[in-house]
Amino acid sequence: MKSSNFSYCRAKTLSEAFDLFDYYGDDARILAGGQSLMPMLNMRLSSPIALIDINQIPELNNIEESPKGLKIGALVRHYEVENSQLVEQNLPLLYEAIPHIAHTAIRSRGTFGGSLAFADPAAEIPAITLALEGVIHVCSKSGNREIFAHDFFHGLYSTELKYGEIISSVVFPKNTYTHFVFKELARRQGDYATVGVAIAAEIKDQKIIKIRIVYFGVSDRPVVDNKLSLELMKAQFNQENIFKVINIVADGIDIASDIYHDSQIKRHLLTVVVKRALLDLLGKVNNASN
Repeated sequence: MKSSNFSYCRAKTLSEAFDLFDYYGDDARILAGGQSLMPMLNMRLSSPIALIDINQIPELNNIEESPKGLKIGALVRHYEVENSQLVEQNLPLLYEAIPHIAHTAIRSRGTFGGSLAFADPAAEIPAITLALEGVIHVCSKSGNREIFAHDFFHGLYSTELKYGEIISSVVFPKNTYTHFVFKELARRQGDYATVGVAIAAEIKDQKIIKIRIVYFGVSDRPVVDNKLSLELMKAQFNQENIFKVINIVADGIDIASDIYHDSQIKRHLLTVVVKRALLDLLGKVNNASN
């Protein structure tokens, strides 16, 4: 397969990128890591008249602490996140999830912002960003704005991004979460998840103070399970109570079928994954208290 013809432009500053957007109009696409875009071009699922390469814009490629939390630039590669001590120390949930993304070759090129902008519902980065209440910073010729993760994902490959806007960074705010767990099921190592869950919780004295449970691979976007969270906070966090509430996993959430599994099977698989995740979370709590 070969892509249709397109112009290639390399922007070295954000200002240049915005000017190129103005010049080419709605048919221009941003090129960052290209791990999702290039296959789409080759299969003619996307046929832009121009690609605007932003890889040479230095301010988009950094991981740093800020007064608001940990900031990850849009051009930061997955392997850089995987090897970052700042991420390991400040965002253990993200650090745990990153090795599940595809394979080493893809993690060496794929970008943090690119994964958010593509918004694949089975991808890990959107789910983690939602679980950790990340704030997505975007910029355009008309200015900058901040978008909370729960407002960013609109549906299948659809986001709050408007034409001419570029993700510049994501800021993960400082919070009181004390325990984290990440689980996913995939047909093969490196495949997109069939179902997955990311959990961030604040737990003291075997009691859940607050908890965020986010599913991915089950709908057209990552989904927060508030009902299960509320039930878990009503009682002591122990194995008996986990088994009591596990039957309401994704209760009220429409589970989407895929080409391999119907919605009923995916609901069962999700229940299995969530039970494993909660038992792992309980194990981490017990180990921390010993």
